[in-house]
Amino acid sequence: MVNTSYSPPKIVDSFWVTFRMMFKEEWRQNIDFAKKRHIALFPVMLALLSMIVTVGLRYLTGEVLINSEESQQAFTWEQLKIYMHVGIFGFSLSMGSFAFIGRVMVSQRDGGKNYLLAIPAVQPLDLVTNYFAYYSKEVTYYFLMLLTPAILGMAGGLLLEQFAGLSTPLMWSSLPVVLFALTATLAQGLSFSFIASALFSRGGIWSYVIPVIGITIALLASIQIINLEFLIPGMMYQFSHQHLIPIVS
Repeated sequence: MVNTSYSPPKIVDSFWVTFRMMFKEEWRQNIDFAKKRHIALFPVMLALLSMIVTVGLRYLTGEVLINSEESQQAFTWEQLKIYMHVGIFGFSLSMGSFAFIGRVMVSQRDGGKNYLLAIPAVQPLDLVTNYFAYYSKEVTYYFLMLLTPAILGMAGGLLLEQFAGLSTPLMWSSLPVVLFALTATLAQGLSFSFIASALFSRGGIWSYVIPVIGITIALLASIQIINLEFLIPGMMYQFSHQHLIPIVS
């Protein structure tokens, strides 16, 4: 007698395979819209931009001023950190709506190209493994495409200080702190977006509750009733390590 009972593989057995295949799928999706050299050029340009900004930090923070009026136009270190984390957090919120993407992928699974996110609909793959692998892929992909080039650009700015005489108030010890803090903010934003999109896609009362919660939190944060540092732990971590990031007086 043939045993027909079957259970999906556990997460420890199938996560890495699913993760690697999803990462390859992400590359396939990107080259469908742009050429390989264009995709590869993006992190290079981002690193160059980050290097230029690093060299110009002395001017952005007001360390180098020509007249007194420019002191009112300079940014503080606190403002730069807030803008950096809010930007990453907002970006990750917009890119993590996997429930909407998943619905489209499931509807297209009978087409010429299938998607791994839609695999549980046609294959006995555990949902937890599939969704966790997709989330991990998203965090890793944007870590490599956005955060890593930005940190490498900062490192390039520090190298210019040593070899070209261009001074910057940033220190080498700042780089791991910034990288860890931004990675935490990126991962948090993606997870919030995953949860919100999943609940919103269920319809019913969630289609009203999720937008109300999002708008309410945004308004309370904008009028400083809610401290952004408590809302974004990555920002709190970076502010708590100010002794590693020099403050320009």
